[in-house]
Amino acid sequence: MKAALRIAMLFAFCCLANAQIAATVNRLSDGTNQITIRNAGAMPLAAFAVSLELIGERLELGPQSLGPLDAYYDPATDFVTDPLLPNQERSLRPMKIFCKAPRNACEFKPPLAAGIYSDGSTTGDRALLTKLLLRRSNMLQAVETALETLTDAGRRNVSRDQLIAQFQKLADASRRWYVPLEQQVAGSVYQSIVEKLVNLPVEEPGSPFPPSAFVSREAAQLGRERATLIEAQPSLAQALTR
Repeated sequence: MKAALRIAMLFAFCCLANAQIAATVNRLSDGTNQITIRNAGAMPLAAFAVSLELIGERLELGPQSLGPLDAYYDPATDFVTDPLLPNQERSLRPMKIFCKAPRNACEFKPPLAAGIYSDGSTTGDRALLTKLLLRRSNMLQAVETALETLTDAGRRNVSRDQLIAQFQKLADASRRWYVPLEQQVAGSVYQSIVEKLVNLPVEEPGSPFPPSAFVSREAAQLGRERATLIEAQPSLAQALTR
């Protein structure tokens, strides 16, 4: 909570008055809904997020079914996202949303949008901006936890099953239904390592596990991800210490 407040305070200083981002939602002929993001600012948008809230109820089950639909496009935490250039727009992948309206004709509140420009300045809804940075901080924590866990296992020579179970437990804990979406991003870090451990060749009896070459390779990759998150703008260190 304190981290969220500090990040929100940071935005009060770093947002540009002339920076703008807008989102619209359109229902397509096949029944899917498509969100379009427009960058009306003077610089490329390096990362952005959208939030879509239904008027009425969705038919989806689960305690989160009535909340807003948040989607994030941030190369620091997710797949590589090309910057959105000034005065350009981008249509996001269409989504099918079921609700209790006739023929699934869902109605939406005006979508919210937020973004981080290439120089670290920000624009848009402050709550979404806070979530964008919280996702980065949660991803950084997951990367550092994975790095420490893996290198420690390499020193202690744990069994394959034990190490897989350890990372799977971390992945499962981060994806429970009550965990906010901006924290669930950590699960991708742990699950990726689980899959790689499962696919490692079966070692000879008595061989150390995990193999030193695997530990070195994964540690280097996690180190690069850590550097990307720490160097991303606006600075997490600045946001979390204000």
